[in-house]
Amino acid sequence: MLRIKKNEFVWVTQVTDSKVYLEDSFGKKISDDIETFEQEWSGIALAIEDIVDAGEPSYKEKYDKGLRKKIFEYTFMSSYMILLFALVYFSWMNDTAISILYKLILLFVNMTGCYIAYTLIKQEKFQINRLAQRFCKVGKHVDCFQVTRSNYSKFFGWLSWAELGIAYFSAVTLWVAIAPISSHWISPLWWLLLLPLPFTLWSLYTQAFLIRKWCLFCCTIVFILWLNALTRSKLDFD
Repeated sequence: MLRIKKNEFVWVTQVTDSKVYLEDSFGKKISDDIETFEQEWSGIALAIEDIVDAGEPSYKEKYDKGLRKKIFEYTFMSSYMILLFALVYFSWMNDTAISILYKLILLFVNMTGCYIAYTLIKQEKFQINRLAQRFCKVGKHVDCFQVTRSNYSKFFGWLSWAELGIAYFSAVTLWVAIAPISSHWISPLWWLLLLPLPFTLWSLYTQAFLIRKWCLFCCTIVFILWLNALTRSKLDFD
């Protein structure tokens, strides 16, 4: 059975003479005494009943569509990784060992940024994975969902910061993969790595003072952007 508490559905797992045991959408188990439960319960409940023809309409078609989407995503990611490593191999052949090390760091952190931004995009569309469930709602002050679905998460009201993030990290990743260590290639990359730093201050400000909730994924992206800027100074020229 489900009930609504503060606009949230939770499972009622057990009821005793004095306690009601609940489990929220993140798997967190909580309990209330009967009086508190009755005061907070909205009076709305959902019950699951096994009847003939029960089930989601057009389930098979939707399942097949979802399966095709997953196959496309995995195929795209595999092709992207193969292309990326091919570019790295042919573009870095004449680089020094220390330059390769710093470029590998940039590649790793920006690919991580891509993944986190992708996770935030799925979260905005209510496609929550296990990673989001574990880190997006911790205690009273950490709530990624409230941050990413706020009005401050949109650029000019229509493009989310997560979408901009995945575009930015993808661009940096490809640039690092194809760029030899020379002033002709690295100078634009320097500015690209510095460009989002004002956004990091805005992100921290909105989380701390406007939304008053923290998003661990967003803070990780802020950390990656600053790590990019610090790594930038370590790139050498021929």
